[in-house]
Amino acid sequence: MIDALKKTLFAGLGATVVTAEKIESALQEWVEKGKLTSDEAKATASRISEESKKEFEEAQSSLKELFDELLQKSPVVLKKDLDALIQRLDDLEKTVAEHSHKDS
Repeated sequence: MIDALKKTLFAGLGATVVTAEKIESALQEWVEKGKLTSDEAKATASRISEESKKEFEEAQSSLKELFDELLQKSPVVLKKDLDALIQRLDDLEKTVAEHSHKDS
């Protein structure tokens, strides 16, 4: 499942790179045709890049929330929860052993 999520994220990144290249190419064409100045093209590319980054981060955050929600609903025990349970069991065993020695 994690591999599928990674592949989805990487596919999104790949699409972002391809889109950025297409945007830069289109902006360059507009500069060559005189529809935009070089500075306007740079500003537009920068704005689009920042907006894309923001959207990607929001999508990544939403995906993480969804993944965490799915984990909470699944019959899977998280390592941190298992480690905490093992620690509690160890503590209880020590307490029982201490009380057993006192009673003897």
